[in-house]
Amino acid sequence: METQNLNLLRPRLKQLMDLGYKSDFTLLNNRLYSYDTQKYYSPDQITVGDEYRFVENTRTNYQVSLFTITCEGGERGTIVTSSEQIEDANLHGFIRSKHL
Repeated sequence: METQNLNLLRPRLKQLMDLGYKSDFTLLNNRLYSYDTQKYYSPDQITVGDEYRFVENTRTNYQVSLFTITCEGGERGTIVTSSEQIEDANLHGFIRSKHL
């Protein structure tokens, strides 16, 4: 998988939105939560599609991963994780368990 410069994250998000990945997701209480529809999804109700990696070329080597999500019922969107956020450990586990 190719890693891109962090400056390309916003254009990629825009491109994905144009393709129908409009919802913004986060992980709450071990379930995926849609800010847009205010719905919760368990792992068996989602499919994780593509992953994109972005890195900021600094001493810290800050890395961000962007995933496309398709939910039962047709809702589609994205979720972004970072390498520096401690709370992302649960999110990474959740995503990795579903990533194709």
